[in-house]
Amino acid sequence: METGAKVDEVSELVYAKQRLARVRWVLAVPEDSAIREARHLEGKVVATEVVHITESYLARHGVKARVEFSWGATEVKVPQLADAIVEVTETGSSLRANDCASSIPCWSPRRCSS
Repeated sequence: METGAKVDEVSELVYAKQRLARVRWVLAVPEDSAIREARHLEGKVVATEVVHITESYLARHGVKARVEFSWGATEVKVPQLADAIVEVTETGSSLRANDCASSIPCWSPRRCSS
């Protein structure tokens, strides 16, 4: 999905570390941020490991933002290095520990390219 390659889904694999539940891709912001919708990201910086998927998501919402690749520990980048992040989460505990709130509806891995 990230590279834009055409793929055929053979099987759905559930990935999780803590429990047998799907992980979620979330668009997270600092808890005290005024950002509450995708459109509020206009002109902002978003850090993520899935740059192309995030750019596609923002484009579908008519938002122009700078999307930067994050080399891990993405949740610690807000608010000093980014206004928002797109991150995969299972329980949300790492996001909460870094004062992030998943306040913007995002997408499921199965719909990330739609």
